[in-house]
Amino acid sequence: MDVILDSNAYLADIRMESIRFKNLFQYLRRTRSLLVLPRLVREEIVAKHRSRLEIQGGKTAKAIEDFNRLRVDPTAKISFTKPDPKYEVRNLRKKLRAPAKHVAVRFYDDVSAVDVNEVFLRGVRRRRPASEQGEELRDVILWLIALQYAEAEKKGVALITADHGFWNGEEVHEHLREDIRKRALDVRLFRTVDDFVKSNALSQSVLDEDEVATFFDINSLSGATIFEQTRAAFKQRLETNSFWHFASIPSVQSVQLSEAKFAEGILYEIDPDTKLAELRYEVTFAVQGEAKRASLGWPPGVSHNLLFGGSLAQELDPFAEQQYHSLTDRLGGKASMPGRPEPDPEERDEYTCRGNAYVFVRFVGRVPRETELDRIEILDIQRTDNARPRAKETPVTVASQDQQT
Repeated sequence: MDVILDSNAYLADIRMESIRFKNLFQYLRRTRSLLVLPRLVREEIVAKHRSRLEIQGGKTAKAIEDFNRLRVDPTAKISFTKPDPKYEVRNLRKKLRAPAKHVAVRFYDDVSAVDVNEVFLRGVRRRRPASEQGEELRDVILWLIALQYAEAEKKGVALITADHGFWNGEEVHEHLREDIRKRALDVRLFRTVDDFVKSNALSQSVLDEDEVATFFDINSLSGATIFEQTRAAFKQRLETNSFWHFASIPSVQSVQLSEAKFAEGILYEIDPDTKLAELRYEVTFAVQGEAKRASLGWPPGVSHNLLFGGSLAQELDPFAEQQYHSLTDRLGGKASMPGRPEPDPEERDEYTCRGNAYVFVRFVGRVPRETELDRIEILDIQRTDNARPRAKETPVTVASQDQQT
């Protein structure tokens, strides 16, 4: 089965060096399948990567310039030259053509069977993967390319995309399943590379805690990685909460893994010489963040516990909510509600976060060669009562698992 990756899969790991990509490449080698790269996807990858590179290069140059101003010794300054996007793009195109040894890539620029009438009619009729607003026609084109490839090559095709238009909850949308049935094609959709690899594993078996203990200890994970992934998951969790439409997300200053309990593990056989262990741990983190309240203070009658479980709309009537939004906009987030003091800038808030940590361990032969913290999922956040001011003379430090071990 040949594989088409959507651009987001590439952009999440532009060097294609993660365990998920290595497992995908093993599948392609084992089955002698092709990694199909539509021109649409390639050009989107190149354009977005170039834009991100230029933005990050500018931020890095500014940060280093600001840092160098603080150095007393002028010879100790850090030098930084922004990479030339032209050469970066050239290297990226080369990498996309040959991502790994013995992996065959087919650049696919044929759109002869993609009818522009069908593209805009799917938008007009809100037929997936077009959105309910009749947009996302780029996704429509990618879908028609996948169908065209499967039909022209008479081969099975896997399309890996997490874009919402292709899905209805956890299932492939009925419109797409109907397209496949009508054309009698073997086209299968997967949200992630991991889903595809596990679905096509030669075999799988359950791992118990004693087996896992022989090759992995969660305390061996990089503290820097835990910090970065927890910070991102913390922000994502708060952004889904209605209250934070009114407030600034606290910036995470430190993360400490308080508790980790093995929950489950599965061993997948990718090929006769390669295996993937997927492990899930139930984890608890102690997180410290800068004390940032809503820019206008707490809305009257709303407790801070609403941040982490309730809905602001449940306690404010529509008119009060509208007025609060209006006041926030007009004052530019600069004023405080009457009787609501601003937080001490030297204070830190502390949170207890509970959730799951997912870990990949890749085996070559019987030897565990690589370990990767795939993601952290935060399910619950509680602000603790022991928030305390930080000592002004103590510099900010990031607690990491490396420091603990």
